[in-house]
Amino acid sequence: MTAKRDWLTKITPSRDQTVTSLPFRIASINDLTASGYAQRVLDAGNDHFIAISNEVCDTTYDSNRYTLLAGLYGPSGRQVQRYANVCYTAGSRTVAESVCATISVLRSQQLARLRQPVRLAWDTDTASIWITEEKSRVPDVVGETRTTNVTYFDVTSQKDTNEFARVIAHEWGHLALHAARGFSAPEPDSAGHVGEALGLQWLASAVIKGNITPVLPAPGFVAASRNRFDKALSAAPPGSAGFVKRNAQGMYAYIGSILHVADTYGEAFLGRVFQAVDADSQDAFLTAWAFVLTEDGVIRFHGTAWVPLEAGVYQASHRIQPANIKGPAGITCDSRLRLTVRRSGWYQLTAPQRDDLILRRKGR
Repeated sequence: MTAKRDWLTKITPSRDQTVTSLPFRIASINDLTASGYAQRVLDAGNDHFIAISNEVCDTTYDSNRYTLLAGLYGPSGRQVQRYANVCYTAGSRTVAESVCATISVLRSQQLARLRQPVRLAWDTDTASIWITEEKSRVPDVVGETRTTNVTYFDVTSQKDTNEFARVIAHEWGHLALHAARGFSAPEPDSAGHVGEALGLQWLASAVIKGNITPVLPAPGFVAASRNRFDKALSAAPPGSAGFVKRNAQGMYAYIGSILHVADTYGEAFLGRVFQAVDADSQDAFLTAWAFVLTEDGVIRFHGTAWVPLEAGVYQASHRIQPANIKGPAGITCDSRLRLTVRRSGWYQLTAPQRDDLILRRKGR
């Protein structure tokens, strides 16, 4: 144990370095307590664990002194491995444990819902989470992400759990969710707001088991937060000039489309779309969405959905009335259930009944 303590003691990371602490990969969660690395392990569900440190490890970051609190562990492939270290300054430990739990639930939910590997930004394996009661040098900033270092400021004064849950989900988005970039407002990239849009829903609907106390938003707050994205998508739908603008409304419309995909086609489908995106733009998301939706030659959905249709003839499973079609002019559905599209584009279609509406492109 002596050599291990010497190895862990007094490391001073720069802004772009992570804290070296706790074993990176483990065969089983019992190894953390049996080896003396952790004094206790909290179960966050879906094979995610919070290893409360059993080591005295002081670090300096941005001129503040931090103490290692925990390593966050979750599945990666067939292994359980550490994906974040969490450190706190004196006075913020209680809040730090809640932040640990919230981040663990977010990663657990992301993995379970999107069904894709959770990859951190900057191609790193481990992030560093810094939790302090100190105020940010920038007024009114509570959360900040610099590459793989995330800092939560002034945490002991965060009394509004809804707002604090939003901040945690926002910074998680910067770490682990796909970003479209190049926006003029409200931020240069969209990942934080994507984190809010998806993460708040995940937190509000998660079934919390075991001995963790995450920061959870109220359903009403989640609905109000989502409303601006839905309104933006309605005003600037896929295929419109407004959708690809790089202002706030363009970002919100893009995020509204992400929520629409999750609602209409399922979160696992959204995970596949994120995997297929090959550039950091709204157009790239639309291209990936269209590719995943049409890759097997069949389009299937229920309710009201935005659908990319090429010019041509489709066989429909149900008759679609003109009132249930929005988009470029020149699309008809006849009595033989032939959907004729004269102009390629994005169309909003409404299935005429609760059954799935199925479209098959003729000649394919």
